[in-house]
This record gives sequence, C-alpha cells and structure tokens, in this order.
Amino acid sequence: MAFVLYLNNNLLGIFDNENALNTFIKGGIQNNFFKEENLRREQYIMNSCCKVGFNKNTHEKIHKIQEETLQKSKESNKDKGKKLDELFNSESYKKIAQEKIDVVTDINKIKYDKKLMVEKNKLYNEDIKLFNLFTKEKEKNPNFVIPVLFELKFPIFDSLTKANNLSFETFMEEYEKVKPENNYDMFTSNNYEKTFEKNNKDFEMEFELQI
Repeated sequence: MAFVLYLNNNLLGIFDNENALNTFIKGGIQNNFFKEENLRREQYIMNSCCKVGFNKNTHEKIHKIQEETLQKSKESNKDKGKKLDELFNSESYKKIAQEKIDVVTDINKIKYDKKLMVEKNKLYNEDIKLFNLFTKEKEKNPNFVIPVLFELKFPIFDSLTKANNLSFETFMEEYEKVKPENNYDMFTSNNYEKTFEKNNKDFEMEFELQI
C-alpha cells in the first residue's frame, strides 16, 4: 500500500507504510509545521492508480477499534486473575494440591527404601565375606575371637549356613530379632524416618493446574 498525505490539498508526501505516515504527521504537528485539521490522507494500492478509501475518519475508527480491543483484553486478564485467585483459595484446589504432595512424598519414600535395600544387600554380601574369613580363622585357631561388631551376626550366618537356608531374606529376618533397638547400622531406617516425618510437615510444592 502507498499512503499519500496532502496539506491544504497540496501533495505533502508519499509513504510505504502507515507507521511512517503517522510518525511524520506527529513530528510535523509537534514542530508546528502544520495542523491536523489541514491534513488529508489517501491510500492507494502500490503500482496502480486504485484508491482505497482511507481518510481521517477511517483512521480514527481504526484507532478506536484498537483501543476497544486493548481495553477488552485488559478486562479479560483482570477477570482471569480474579478467577485464579478464587481457584487457588478453593477447598477443591487445596485438596488436589495436598494429594499431589502426598503422592510425591510416597514416591520419595519408595525411592529411599529402594536405595536402602540396595545398601543392605551390599552390606550383606560384605558380611558373607567376613563370615567366611572368620570361619576359616576359627578352623585354624580355636581360640580365635569373633570381633565385637560381628558377634551378633556370626551365629546367625553359622546357623543358616549349616541349615542350608542362608539368603538375604532369612538373614534379615533372624537379625531383626536380635539386633539392639538403638543400634545404628545400615540395616535401620529409624533416623531417616524421623527426619522424613519432620521435613514432611514443612513440605512445599508448586505445580501448574490448567483451567
């Protein structure tokens, strides 16, 4: 499109876009080169003599439509923000948020339990090596004394081995019966569970909810 500007019916300029035309007019008025009421605008299709109805009234109508559209957009965003506030404070939203927190908490607990089980298996395999080592030492030396840290586990390993019933599951079952309640080792999750329960009270999480 070509935008043609007239001043008192005299050709003042030709512009290839409306923004350039409006900027020129604004600058001319600011510098007192001319007044708005003395201007006339016309619009033509480029490379033709075809005139498109473009005048001051048309420009004002377009500007008015743009302002109305912007105002409706602002009102729509305000209503949307109000609805979001109402949603976030609703009991249903709080219930969904708590349910998601509970799910994440359960997942984290499962992940920890899995990690703890891997550690227990690793320690169990190391304990088997120690049991075999101490068994050989006792065969060589009847006076050999089992180390204090292993004295509860050794008879369990020995009994299950002689019964041909040694496995991770059977060992853990027997060991749970004799280990001290306050004994800290890799076979107890008490410390973690206490921390887990404490942290769970202050657990916060953000998540998106599509409306």
